[in-house]
Amino acid sequence: MSRGGARVWGNAHPAAQLTEKRVIRYRALVRSGKATVGELAAKEGCSHGRISMAVRGETWAHLNDIAPPVPAAQRRAAQKAAPAKAVRAKTAVKKTAVKKTAVKKTAAKKTARAKAGAKTAARR
Repeated sequence: MSRGGARVWGNAHPAAQLTEKRVIRYRALVRSGKATVGELAAKEGCSHGRISMAVRGETWAHLNDIAPPVPAAQRRAAQKAAPAKAVRAKTAVKKTAVKKTAVKKTAAKKTARAKAGAKTAARR
């Protein structure tokens, strides 16, 4: 994208969902093995692909001199070392959300039935 003929990168781009600081931090975390791409994606609410491309240097390439991209071997080693915490956490969040939705729907049905019963009783 360009504004006035100049290319816009990073934080200045209007569609940017990540920031330069985040990308540098993500690359450091994955390189050190403290986090996997999946864990970062689940924590930040971004897609796995967006974080993965930033860590690999496919996007945010202007930061490659500051924080070099993480090689595939290091990313794989971090994935093998860390259990699938992110997947379990994401599943737990979904289950909790489904339960809350079901409780709300049940409560709404009970309320609707009570109102209908009250109207019927008032007519008699």
